[in-house]
Amino acid sequence: MSFLYVLLLIILFVIMLVFAVALKIAFTLDTRKEDMKLVLFWLYPFIKITAEGSMASPLLSVYLFKKKVYGSLMDVHGKTGRRTGLIKAASASNIRMDIDYGFRDPYITGITCGSINAVSELADFVELSQNPDFITDEDYVRLDATARVNIGNTVLNYLKGKAGRR
Repeated sequence: MSFLYVLLLIILFVIMLVFAVALKIAFTLDTRKEDMKLVLFWLYPFIKITAEGSMASPLLSVYLFKKKVYGSLMDVHGKTGRRTGLIKAASASNIRMDIDYGFRDPYITGITCGSINAVSELADFVELSQNPDFITDEDYVRLDATARVNIGNTVLNYLKGKAGRR
């Protein structure tokens, strides 16, 4: 019977941690190097998840206590129909973005600069830093973004959205 109480206490503790400790997200995109990397941390070094590589063959790795427990190439050609629901339900905060970009046509660079400023007024960014390059010989974008996501609130928002659609 005491084993059941200990197990129940551990489950309650994990549920409290899910609502109290935010998931840290770091995303990097560099079109010059054709590189993309997404890193998720939760109670680091407890859990770390990385997805990196090109769009054609991303590599997913999962680490527990800094030891790799899973690593595989992700299937990007599978079903992608209803996977946006969890992203829409995300309870993000402390969003920081650093964007460097340039296009051969300065007009497109200017329109992009204005569009990013307009979107930043609508979104809840803590910090947005953009560095447009109006004089460049190539098109490029380099984006570094970080955020914190509350896992518990995100799951509740997702479930509320699912229940509302039925």
